[in-house]
Amino acid sequence: MITLFQLNTFCCVVEEGSFRSAAERLFVSQPSVSQHIASLESHFGVRLFNRQKRRIRLTPEGRLLYTTAKEILGNLEDVEERITNLQAMETGTLKLGCSPFTSASLLPGVLGAFDGSFPSIRVSLISGDWDFLLDILKDNKAELVISERRLNVTIDPEITFHSIGEEQLCFVASPRVVGERGVISPEEAASIPFITFSADNNLYSYLDDLAIQNQIPFKSGLVVNSLLAAGNLAAEGLGAAFLPESFALSFSRERHLRVFRIAGARPATFEILAMFHRTHGLTYAGWELLKIFESRFLAGEQVVTGRG
Repeated sequence: MITLFQLNTFCCVVEEGSFRSAAERLFVSQPSVSQHIASLESHFGVRLFNRQKRRIRLTPEGRLLYTTAKEILGNLEDVEERITNLQAMETGTLKLGCSPFTSASLLPGVLGAFDGSFPSIRVSLISGDWDFLLDILKDNKAELVISERRLNVTIDPEITFHSIGEEQLCFVASPRVVGERGVISPEEAASIPFITFSADNNLYSYLDDLAIQNQIPFKSGLVVNSLLAAGNLAAEGLGAAFLPESFALSFSRERHLRVFRIAGARPATFEILAMFHRTHGLTYAGWELLKIFESRFLAGEQVVTGRG
C-alpha cells in the first residue's frame, strides 16, 4: 500500500535533486529515503529514477507519478485548510433541518444572532416533518435538526436526541364559539368541533393524547397541516384549535382569538429537540448554533411568523 509519506518523500527527492538533500529536508536518514523510493518502484514495477553517478533523472513513469503525487498532496493541504477554517468559524456551510413550527417560532432570532457572530458561515435550511428530518440526518444531508418531538414514535438508535426545552399547548377559539370566558367545562368542550392536524404535522397526535388522558371525547372538525391554517380557521369561528402557546398568544392578539382552558384538564406540553447523527456528531459551528437555540428558547424569545 502506498502511503502519503512515501509520495511526499518521492516529491522531495525530485525537488532536491538527491536522496541526501531530501533526507535532510525531511529530517530522516538517507537509507530511509532510499527504502521509501524502493517501495514505490516495487509497487509500480518500474524505475522512477535513472541514476547516473551522483545525479538522478526522472524516468517517464517517474514524471507521471510526480505530477499525480503533487496533485494528491495539494488536494490534501486544501482539505486540511478547509477543515481548519470551518473549526475556526471562518467559512463553510452548515446544513440545518427544522420543522415548520421551529422554523417559524425559533429560527428568525437564532439566525440573526448566529450571523452577527459568524458572518462567514452560511446556513442552508431544510424544512419538513419528523420522518423527513430523521432521513436527512441519516443520509448526512443535514448536520443538525431542530424539531418538536412527535408522540408515539420509536427513538432511532443512530440519532442523538438533545432536549432544548418544553413549550405548553393551549386552546384558542373565536369569542363566537366560547364567548369571553377563560375556562369551559369538559361537556362544553366535547360539543365544540376541534381543528386537528394531518399526520404530516408533528403535533397531530397531541390532541388525541390529551383527550385520552382527560377522558374528553373531542369532536373532530376540519383537518389542516399547518399552525397558521388552524389559527385562521379558528378565528373564523369554524372550531377550536390546539396550538403552541407562543404561537397562540401572538396570533390571538392579531385575530382576536380567545385563549381558554378546559376545567380539570391537565396542561399539555411538547418537547423541543435538537438532533444529530450519533456517529458524525456536530462541527464546532453546529454546537455554536445549538447553544444559541438553547439560550433563545430559555429566554422565551420565540418569534412567530406566518410560516408555521
